[in-house]
Amino acid sequence: MTRFKVFQRYVGGAILALMLLAGFTPAVSQTQPTPAQAQFQAYGNLMTQAALAIQQQNWPVAVAAAKAAFSTANNDIQRLDAARLVASAHFRARQFSRAEWWLRLALNNASEGAAAQAVHQDFALVRQENPLSVQLNFSAAPNNNVNNGSSSESITIWNLPFILSPDALALSGYEVSGSVELRYRLAQSANFATDIGLLLHARTYELSAAAARAAPGINGSDYAFSVVELLLSHSRNYQNMTGPTTFSANLGQNWYGGNPYTKYARVTVAQDFRISPTTGLNLTVGTEHQVSLLGSQSQSDIHSISTGLNHQLANRNRIGGSFRWQTTNSQDASAENDAVRIGVNYGLAKPVAGMMLSFNVAAEKRDYGFSIYDIAGRHDVTLSAGATALFSNISYLGFSPTVSLEANQTKSNVSLFNRETIALRFGLQSVF
Repeated sequence: MTRFKVFQRYVGGAILALMLLAGFTPAVSQTQPTPAQAQFQAYGNLMTQAALAIQQQNWPVAVAAAKAAFSTANNDIQRLDAARLVASAHFRARQFSRAEWWLRLALNNASEGAAAQAVHQDFALVRQENPLSVQLNFSAAPNNNVNNGSSSESITIWNLPFILSPDALALSGYEVSGSVELRYRLAQSANFATDIGLLLHARTYELSAAAARAAPGINGSDYAFSVVELLLSHSRNYQNMTGPTTFSANLGQNWYGGNPYTKYARVTVAQDFRISPTTGLNLTVGTEHQVSLLGSQSQSDIHSISTGLNHQLANRNRIGGSFRWQTTNSQDASAENDAVRIGVNYGLAKPVAGMMLSFNVAAEKRDYGFSIYDIAGRHDVTLSAGATALFSNISYLGFSPTVSLEANQTKSNVSLFNRETIALRFGLQSVF
């Protein structure tokens, strides 16, 4: 039996019986009902109409009646039941995205425990059938280095001292970013799935008052960054493989300061391995062709290999590690480099003071064989650390607030590229 039919049986056949047993049919009374009784009677009539319409497969009537019941409801329990009934009608009409929206409304009226768990189960079933998935991300952060400027006020180039201009130094300010990722399932079977997708991402900045005074004539939008990317992916389960193989192709372009920056085409192949019920491994190989849209119009080829290991501990906390090697060949000699990055992450399974906590640390070494600033080339080491708190006990429409603290430090033999960045990021994350 498919999940679709399970959901139909679960939501459909039981709804009418439960409503009739709960007394949702209008009661005959010889006295004038109180306002509360009249409200409940109207609500019950509408819920009964919606349930009967579902039994008759009259989806528009079912949706209209359940929506009216939602508007008539005067408490969370009634709104929860009505929203789930609207979602059921939309689901049966194969209007999956509308069903997801009403389940978000249902969760908004669900208390913790069994009610919320039931909505989560409904949402999982709907998402499984919905060919369209939408991911929204938003964050805002005070940032001490919005322009990726140097942390060194004076530098030495070819044994000569230089004082950096104010706009070359780290400028503090505020970052606002948002993204929308759309994916649509073109085809699916028990062994494969093919998707197309679109990613839109934008990030802009506002300088702090101190930074604006230090660098007059500079605007935060001068460092704005945006991306438009198209995706085609195909995942398939091969015999004797413990996890899916995914082939992806991406075409994109980005802008910096409102001006075209680069365009690129990327191809990747990823293989997942299930080592044990609690341990998974991923291996990804990729290549990207990149064209600069600046004056030089130089072209670069970027090749990479990465792997990640994730393990669930006995206490259900999760620990993971990652490794990435990347090499860049370019017509611009100063852009050619080799990089190696390692990282570790750790996530707690249980909330602490209402917060789901996760932590990460990483180190990267990047070597440029040629640099106009040093005969020995350029060699950077970057250390980063971060912590994220998801406030899972605070939710609106299935989104919960997050707070992340991120810190990065880059040390380079070319002091111009010394960097220190700290950002406190506030965002929203879907709990579905």
